[in-house]
Amino acid sequence: MQSPRRIEIAALTALLSLAGLRIIDLRSPRSFRHGHLPGSGNLPHRRLPSSLFLLPPRRTPILLVAATGATALAGAQFLADRGYEESFWLDGAVSRLSAAKVPGPASAPLWEPSPFLREALAALPDCGAAVDLACGSGRNTVFLARHGWSALGIDLLPDAIAQARRLAREAGMDATRVRFRVGDLTDPRVIGRILPPGRYDAILCFRYLDRRIWPALRAAIRPGGFVVMQTFLLEQARVHGKPRRPEFLLRPGELSEVFSDWEILRSHEGPDADQNHLAGIVARRRS
Repeated sequence: MQSPRRIEIAALTALLSLAGLRIIDLRSPRSFRHGHLPGSGNLPHRRLPSSLFLLPPRRTPILLVAATGATALAGAQFLADRGYEESFWLDGAVSRLSAAKVPGPASAPLWEPSPFLREALAALPDCGAAVDLACGSGRNTVFLARHGWSALGIDLLPDAIAQARRLAREAGMDATRVRFRVGDLTDPRVIGRILPPGRYDAILCFRYLDRRIWPALRAAIRPGGFVVMQTFLLEQARVHGKPRRPEFLLRPGELSEVFSDWEILRSHEGPDADQNHLAGIVARRRS
């Protein structure tokens, strides 16, 4: 584990040029709106322990700023203890940076969707009805909704759905654009309700595999609609040890076989930035 690094106000300009840097402002929302560093996200320090799902991936460099240097250090140490590889803290109050601040709310969330979905977005239309299967804390669901879609997220775990709903609220989304529901995708009755034929313009499915639902998944996408899917390959078990059960792991080339009669717009297999071995596909059902 790498200790968080102290940044003095005089050295801040150089740090802000670091590629991929995200800034977390730990002050109150009122203080944040009064003025903050451009590109900052706001997360009051008392909420940090319960809000890790709102943050970017652990490989992302993060600068913590606050009303005092001590609060910024505490936040940076908290993240470093939880695996954030590059955490910095500003040794000084944000209020001393009057010339560099901008007023108003944050313009973008701190969290990020799956990189594969971000890349797939260019192949999708500007709007439509979508469902995100096994949505977890809802990052992909909300990302799609922020880009004009009406999206429904389904997950087995009530805690995950509670996080997803909070994430949607933090992103300023309302129930007309994004909804979440607890549902057991291994229950055929749930699949019948969630995936009726011809319901969706797109179906997302990330890091979840149940081959038994594939016929219903394919049928639930309207002609001309899309599937965006990415999950673990068999190689993942050899390299990382989990998941290790074959029913939860894809064979090389399996997704391309399953959607061979569709138009395959993007297909990828191999390690991601975190060295997870994944297969992904973006495919369009032929009209």
